[in-house]
Amino acid sequence: MTLLVAINLGGLAIIAADKKEVLIQDGEIYPLHESAEKIIDTGIGLITGSGYVSLLHDVKTEVSNETISNTDQILSIILRNREAIQRNLFLNENQKSQLLDKTGWLLSYRTIVDELPKLRVVFGVNLCGLPTCQQ
Repeated sequence: MTLLVAINLGGLAIIAADKKEVLIQDGEIYPLHESAEKIIDTGIGLITGSGYVSLLHDVKTEVSNETISNTDQILSIILRNREAIQRNLFLNENQKSQLLDKTGWLLSYRTIVDELPKLRVVFGVNLCGLPTCQQ
C-alpha cells in the first residue's frame, strides 16, 4: 500500500486509497499489481490500511466475513492477526517489528456521542485512538 487519504467532513467521510500493491524486500520495491480492493465496508463504516499486504488482506477478509456492529470487533480482528505475526516462527524479531510497525489502519465509523450521531475517522497502527482500545 502506498497511499491513503481521509477527510472527515462531520456527517460525511471521504476515504481514498490507491490500487497498487508492492513487495519490499531487501530495500527494493517490486510492484505486484494495481487492482487491489483496499477499502472494505464494515457495516458501521469503512476500513483500509497500508503496510504488510498479507496482514492487511487477512484482516480485510475476516472483517468482510463477519457481521460488524462495533469497533471492538474490528480492533479484536486486527490485534489477533498482529499476534499471529508475532508467533510466526519463520520471521526473526527484526522482521516482525518492521512488518508490524509499518502497517497501519484507517477506519471510519458511526457512533453516538451525547445522544447525537457522530462520524469518526481514526488512523493508527493498532487503532488505539478508539475509545475502548486496551493495549
